[in-house]
Amino acid sequence: MISTISKKIIPFLLVSFISLNITACTNKTTPPPSDTGNKTVEKTNDLSSRADKIAKELITIKGIKSANVVISEERALVGVNLDEKAEGTLTDNLKNEVDKKVKSVDPKIKTVAVSADPDVIQRITNVGKGINEGKPLSEFGNEIEEIFRRIMPK
Repeated sequence: MISTISKKIIPFLLVSFISLNITACTNKTTPPPSDTGNKTVEKTNDLSSRADKIAKELITIKGIKSANVVISEERALVGVNLDEKAEGTLTDNLKNEVDKKVKSVDPKIKTVAVSADPDVIQRITNVGKGINEGKPLSEFGNEIEEIFRRIMPK
């Protein structure tokens, strides 16, 4: 003979057991992954277009034949090829002129490192090409820091 308490508990336990099985067997819903790739591409494109704009303005400076620019946050790496008419070395006056021009074209830039050394120019060019090919700026972090240290030793 089943007691009255058992008659009430058995259906309750049965319903509880079935409910647990149903909820335990359902798939966990996960939110779709956030699309951070587009943000990285947009940021890289923005940095590239800013760098191109600066480079175009720098060749308007007397004595500069061409310029390569890479932007990292609020810093700009600038490699300049001098005209044959220039003295062959990057003077302090020309560096200051480049610094002012970069900051006037792009007010977000706080630090400008300028070099006319062919090796440094090649390294800046390689970083710029990589960024233009869609590689993330973070991939070049160590190289950018090394170039800054080489141009602006402490």
